[in-house]
Amino acid sequence: QEGTIRFNVSIESMPDELTPQNNTYSFFVRVMKTKLKVLYVEGRPRWESTFINRALPRDPNIDLTYLVASKQGGYYPQSPPKSFPKTKNELNAYDVMIIGDISPGFFKGDQLNMIKDFIENDSGSLVFLGGKYSFGDGGFGESPLKDMLPIEIGQAGARQVKSPFNPILTQQGMTHPTTRLSEDQTENIAIWRDFPPLSRFYAGIGTRSGATVLAEHQLEKGKPFIAFQRYGKGVVYMIAGDDLWQWAFGAYPFGGDDSYYKKFWSGTIRWLASVHTQAENVSVETDKQTYSRDENVRVRVYVYDENYEPVNDAQIKAQAKTPSGANRDLIFTFEENGRYTAEFRPNIDGNYKIEAEAYQAGRSIGKGSSEFLVQTASLEFQNVQM
Repeated sequence: QEGTIRFNVSIESMPDELTPQNNTYSFFVRVMKTKLKVLYVEGRPRWESTFINRALPRDPNIDLTYLVASKQGGYYPQSPPKSFPKTKNELNAYDVMIIGDISPGFFKGDQLNMIKDFIENDSGSLVFLGGKYSFGDGGFGESPLKDMLPIEIGQAGARQVKSPFNPILTQQGMTHPTTRLSEDQTENIAIWRDFPPLSRFYAGIGTRSGATVLAEHQLEKGKPFIAFQRYGKGVVYMIAGDDLWQWAFGAYPFGGDDSYYKKFWSGTIRWLASVHTQAENVSVETDKQTYSRDENVRVRVYVYDENYEPVNDAQIKAQAKTPSGANRDLIFTFEENGRYTAEFRPNIDGNYKIEAEAYQAGRSIGKGSSEFLVQTASLEFQNVQM
């Protein structure tokens, strides 16, 4: 069952036990969908696919199916045999699809229309990765999927530019879940600034009206590097490069790891999958899930519009439901980038629930909720030797 579930753990009292008051403990577990199913289709093995295939399977909540086109028109791996979904229902079993450097001409029959329907009518999500076959002459810019792209590619296709650069986050990119690698905005900017430079970028593309740009080229301001747009009921996400793998590879010589590369891809998949599961635009969080009595509880509410851009002029109506059944109104203060905060002190033990609804110009944007527990554990009960 998905959702937040409270667990109570207890042990029976022993005959010579000094106190039974430390024999129970409660905590919350947030249960998500068992697996987010991802279909990744590539035209050929390459560094990008190697590192994506290394990062995503390490996330226990992501089930990755990886297909590489063969010259015979099929897909690798051959054992066990795998193929592109044959029916609409088979494709709809996935939450997110990634299309790598592959020509649209490789897809047979009605497959491109199936992909379009998967996004437009079935709330699916799609990631386009830059490549000479996908973005070049004869690529997806001239395919039946061209209107889905958050970018416009000229008739001759995008051209590959080889020059070191670092992507620069836009204002939207600083707060978006896929590019927010740290909750601290200053630290997030530093992380992106200090990434190993990328060397390839696809130029000759423009941003489609209605698209949201999350990152731009460092030297070509206004040129989208990471962008997305809603299409029908789904979302199409685009990366105008094919060497993000250097963020993982470049970290090893300096004694680092690929945690940010993995976090970027896991976060991107989770956000795109949330569209498939119709996630709310209002999320409620507390800094902890267990507090002691009279400890200050800090509540954060994040508010986003339908394009998942932060809403900075929302009105928040929220209440804390206490264990006694009473309701306490919470007053929120706007901080920045769609984030609002409130604080209060609980005075009794038990289960609390925060319910919030955000409004803009009198119109409801959405609702969200969160739970936490107050249980006061005396130090005497934790260490009873005295």
